[in-house]
Amino acid sequence: MKKIFPNASIEKDIIGEIVGFDREDKSDACELISSLTGDNSRQVVSFGTEAGLFQEIGISTVVCGPGSIEQAHKIDEFIVLNELKKCLNLLDGINKQSIPN
Repeated sequence: MKKIFPNASIEKDIIGEIVGFDREDKSDACELISSLTGDNSRQVVSFGTEAGLFQEIGISTVVCGPGSIEQAHKIDEFIVLNELKKCLNLLDGINKQSIPN
């Protein structure tokens, strides 16, 4: 561009940043999800999330969802019905945990 128009320039304004989400082996949020799903894995994927913002202010945070990362966030992504059923069971379990006895 400078060859065509010597005064050309690029300026950028950062209007928002995502704070990194640190994987923690032990956290209340991870323990809750593990207890409800029976899955104790702690996998990490390289996608942006607001989870780091919650973690930064001291909220125990976990990122989870239905389906496989192998099919997520790409062309023709999909979730099989059984994974959605597992997700509904998880949400039901979270709801039951939050209701006082």
